[in-house]
Amino acid sequence: MPSAPTLVALQERYLLNKLIGQGDNSSVYRAMDMEERQVVAVKRYDQRLRRDVRFVAHFRREARLASALDHPHVHRVLSYGYADDVYYTVSSYARGGNLEPLLQVGRGAVPTETMRVFVEVCAGLGYIHQQGLLHRNLKPANVLLHSDGRVVVADVGLTHQVGSSELTMTVATLGAITYYSPEHILGKSLSPASDIYAMGLMLYQACTGRLPFVAVSPLALARQQLRDAPPPPRSLNPDVSPALEAIVLRCLEKSAAARYASAHDLAEMLALCPESAGLQALPVPVAAPAPPLAVMSETPGTILAGAGGATDHGRGGATARTGVHLPTVRLSATRGAVWRTLHRDLLCLLIGSDDDTL
Repeated sequence: MPSAPTLVALQERYLLNKLIGQGDNSSVYRAMDMEERQVVAVKRYDQRLRRDVRFVAHFRREARLASALDHPHVHRVLSYGYADDVYYTVSSYARGGNLEPLLQVGRGAVPTETMRVFVEVCAGLGYIHQQGLLHRNLKPANVLLHSDGRVVVADVGLTHQVGSSELTMTVATLGAITYYSPEHILGKSLSPASDIYAMGLMLYQACTGRLPFVAVSPLALARQQLRDAPPPPRSLNPDVSPALEAIVLRCLEKSAAARYASAHDLAEMLALCPESAGLQALPVPVAAPAPPLAVMSETPGTILAGAGGATDHGRGGATARTGVHLPTVRLSATRGAVWRTLHRDLLCLLIGSDDDTL
């Protein structure tokens, strides 16, 4: 984990004092909110992305939706905006790190504490799905632990409205497919079952200390995700109960329809496993029935990325506070459809699969 010291002021409000995470297109800093006098996490996107109209449109959607989510097991987005030539989001700071250390045991019975963590992840995921959203990028680094032990699903900025068109994966981004479902790899429409698949991969790691599919190249990994059955967890760790093994393997079914229908269903099954003995009451994935979040209108060929005005984003009006003024971006629906078709054909050719294998 990068820890190079830094001291950067963002928008004369956030004092960035430690680099705590870095990806291909963004960096995450521990920072001090000088106005609220609290420690926060600031995610700064690469400067080059400010000229990418697709990113601007996606950022507009991701920030608006993420800032409106409010659940004890979903990481809280406090604000977002554009300053110092970068787009950024501000979130609450989780002092307990992420899920990765809990997935490296691999021998012996899965601890009850680990089962609690996964049940709480299901709680946050269930809330996200009820809002008509998907996570799309669920992985250990995006499951954070607060100092009080509470587990939250983070980086929900990569969600999208269920049923909306995908930002298709290109060959250049195949390195990020480790936690992708088969349908995501093929560029098909996603559903809550796609996030359930990622849950299955993390559960598999918790049981065995490794992922079910390991390959030397992204394309080889994609072939395995599409074609191969995962080795049964009990073949690698006999202390895993048959009940937990069955749950993990159902999450990893190639067909989305064969997986659990909801995160709540998965949580209920996890709570019945012998490994969950002594687990307290099951968290309710959704505190109360609520309609899906209102999202911006998207007509064919047009993505509205413009905001302007003092729009309330569920946290006291993030746009008004941060001064986000984004341009309206128009994309060609025909060009996008042609690209998605070419992308899928090329990907299937490289992987050695066709679109009817799922």
